Amino acid sequence: MAVSRKKAELQQQRRRELSERAMEFYAQRNVTSTVEKLLNEMFVASPRDVYGYMSDYLGDLAVAPVISRGECTESVDERGSPALNVSIHCTIHGIDKFVTSVSVPVNPSPPPPPSPPLPSSPSNKPGAKKKTAEPVKPVEGEGSETNNKEKDDVIFAFESFNTYIAPVLVSRPPNQQSDIDSTISSLRDKEGRELHQSALLATSLTVAKSAAILSGLPLYNHLTPALSSSSSSSSVSSVSLPTPLTSLLAGGAGKLRVREFCILPLPGRTLSEQILALCSVYRSVGTLLSAKTGVGGVAPVGPRRAYCPPLEKMEAGLELVREAGTECGLILGQDLSVVVDIGADRLFDQEKHKYELITGQWKSTDDLISMYTELLTSQPGLMGYIDPLHHEDVEGWRKLQEALGSKCLVVADKALASGLLPVPPSDHQGPSPEVEKQESMSGVGEGTPEVTEGLELLSCASFTLETTLSATFSRYRALSGIASYTMLNVPHTLTANPLLVDVAVAMQCSLLRLGAPCGVTSTCLLSRMLQIKEELSSKGTYEPPKALVFSSTSLSKVDQH
Repeated sequence: MAVSRKKAELQQQRRRELSERAMEFYAQRNVTSTVEKLLNEMFVASPRDVYGYMSDYLGDLAVAPVISRGECTESVDERGSPALNVSIHCTIHGIDKFVTSVSVPVNPSPPPPPSPPLPSSPSNKPGAKKKTAEPVKPVEGEGSETNNKEKDDVIFAFESFNTYIAPVLVSRPPNQQSDIDSTISSLRDKEGRELHQSALLATSLTVAKSAAILSGLPLYNHLTPALSSSSSSSSVSSVSLPTPLTSLLAGGAGKLRVREFCILPLPGRTLSEQILALCSVYRSVGTLLSAKTGVGGVAPVGPRRAYCPPLEKMEAGLELVREAGTECGLILGQDLSVVVDIGADRLFDQEKHKYELITGQWKSTDDLISMYTELLTSQPGLMGYIDPLHHEDVEGWRKLQEALGSKCLVVADKALASGLLPVPPSDHQGPSPEVEKQESMSGVGEGTPEVTEGLELLSCASFTLETTLSATFSRYRALSGIASYTMLNVPHTLTANPLLVDVAVAMQCSLLRLGAPCGVTSTCLLSRMLQIKEELSSKGTYEPPKALVFSSTSLSKVDQH
């Protein structure tokens, strides 16, 4: 009996101690008062699902999610080339959970930086002292070397994430986008090399997407305050969508050597009708080309799925677009316009100091500008040009802006991406590392303000994703200071992921350049545009894109109901 009594006393003492510890535990964390408040509020609300109500109530009081681990797996892009799939897991309510993943193509390691620009000659000839690069001749085993290089890039991309990036993500809140981007951008491997750009970009995009999912906001809405240069709330009063610019025709099959003819929808139609028009014209061109060749089937296409007919001159391409539009009940110049990607860097001969826009016909810079001006006058459906001059032809760019800058869309892509024409730094967190490197290579900057002054005449600046979202936003802010409008260029190597539309919307880009309106990547992006439009319209926050106005032409959009 004595033993049983003593055992009972010990058990009672343990229960008292355990009860005291529990009371102290709950008191330190205000659990009792919180649960009491919950029960009182739930009684007043009288929800049908009491446990769901309790889950939401207590979930708002839970510790903010943090990244528990990152994983990297192999994937493929639209071309069947290697891609990197990065996934993020977070500790949510004390449990490790998968949040999301993003795939990014494993692009080749960046080439060596370009040499500084040479002074323009009095006759306005860029690169006058350079020798013509000899064409690359196929050599035995060349395909094997290419495959080995691709394998090396894949290995380095996986090593960059698994060895260096993944460990620094652990325990970080995914909503700290700028801090995470800054941290991973500063990492170096054991040989002192910068990490693979595809691994950095995939990580940055996945972190942003994870934070948006956890916050319950659309990605475009989440990104605006997350990467804004000024403090702002997550609520957005009104949002515009960029206008899609899609590929249609590619040069090179005939004498005409321009890179692409792109089409742009004009006012008077809803967004869904505009996208349908882009798709209809694309299909109509394919039908016309098949009928003209008499071969039947599908016409040949380029990397961005643009058709590759044997064009002899610029007018032939414009006429083909006009004919295809007519077949669809669309009028070029009223319903659609054309923007020609010249790709002048490929056409410039360093020894002749001239451009070969049409095989066998050489033109000086002044000749090209005259031709562009005449075409703009004679072709009412022509809206503008992309990269119409060599990127080192600074004086030529100045002349071009004086001649056309207020009359049409003049888009600088290569000229800005090369860094040989200066871009002022963003006023938020300084310039991105990419911009700093480009300015140091260019040899021009504060010492040549006259060049920057000339660039202020740019009607549109084109850019693509940098190595991180933070760097991309920094680049956008810098470019928006020297151009009236901006265009986000979607690489044709991108995997089918619609988040680039959200990025463009968050930055309020004027244009979004896509490949042809077919294939999984472009259709995925166009579908996302329609989805965002419906989301914004249902909330009453949709605002028609701002007008792209020139002295003789307007790209303004009417309200899209």
